[in-house]
Order: sequence, then structure tokens, then C-alpha cells
Amino acid sequence: MKNLKALLLVMMALALFTSHLAFADVGTESDKLTLKTSVQYNNLARMNPCYQGEDATPPRTTCVFSHDFTVRYFRENNEKDLADREAYRVVFVDGAARRAQSPEQILTEKGKMNYVLDANGNFYIFNEKAIKEIRHSSFFAGGKVASAGDLKIQKGIIQSIDSDSGHYEMNDEIFKNVLDFLKKQGVNL
Repeated sequence: MKNLKALLLVMMALALFTSHLAFADVGTESDKLTLKTSVQYNNLARMNPCYQGEDATPPRTTCVFSHDFTVRYFRENNEKDLADREAYRVVFVDGAARRAQSPEQILTEKGKMNYVLDANGNFYIFNEKAIKEIRHSSFFAGGKVASAGDLKIQKGIIQSIDSDSGHYEMNDEIFKNVLDFLKKQGVNL
């Protein structure tokens, strides 16, 4: 128990530290939203081009299954957006998902959720049914991601995960990014 408390304190300090890190310059404006960390995924998914313009009011997309609402993008040059995005970031302790801002508490959401993994190993869980304006593309303003899809979770434990993202052009190699990431985090699938 004493070791767990020490680990949680270290993780909270790390969360505070990483929230002030500079952003990696990896290409386009929306790609600059990736925090510098020690993990790096090179095989990334691009957003389906038909979703470009989904963040406009009104949305201007060419997708057949387009939204009738404006999708919120978390933008690099907006501190509120970055703070809001950080609220969705999770860490794993003993295989259980916990919000990075409060790692002492196991994630209480349950059922079908959505996830995004960035190129540097930051993992975000959200529920597009609860907040329809937040989609896979929201987290990096339509920029590249290491993986995106849906998962089922209960008491912080991921029960299942897939690569079902209409926004991102996923394939087996890109999906392997999240499977490898979760395995390294002690998540048993």
C-alpha cells in the first residue's frame, strides 16, 4: 500500500510536469499537438479527408455519414482546449485506467467508450454519446494518431477494444500500436 501511494505521487508529479512540456514540431499545425515523451509510434493513421471542415460552423464535409453539428477540436494555441483535452487523458496503474489528473481514482465510466492513442503514447478515453461534439478527430484537431476506436470498460478495466473509427483510416498495423501500448501498461485483453 505504501508503494502504491508513492507511485501515485510520482504519477501526479509527472502529470503536472508533462502538462507544461513543449509540443513536438512534427509537420502540420494539427500534428504539433503531440507531447514529447519517450514512446514514439511511427505508423500513424490519417483522418479520412472527407471529414475536413467538420470543425466549421456550419460543418462543411463531404462524407456520406457526416455530422449535422460542429465537431470541437482541441487546438494547440488554445490553453483552455489543451486543459480540456488533458481531462480525458488516462494512465494505467495495475492494469486499471485512471484519469491522469487524479490517478488515485479508478475510472468509473462503464460500457462502450471511445479512445485515441497519440504518437507519443498518451491515451485518451471519452464518450461520444455523452458529448456528441467530441469525436476521435477532436483530440489532435484532425491530425495523425497512433490508434483510435472503441472500447468496453468496467471499473477501470478494459474488457475489449477495437479499431472502429470512421474518422481515421485504420488498419491492422496501426491497431497493433494500441495493443502493444496496453500490454506495456499491464492491461490484459
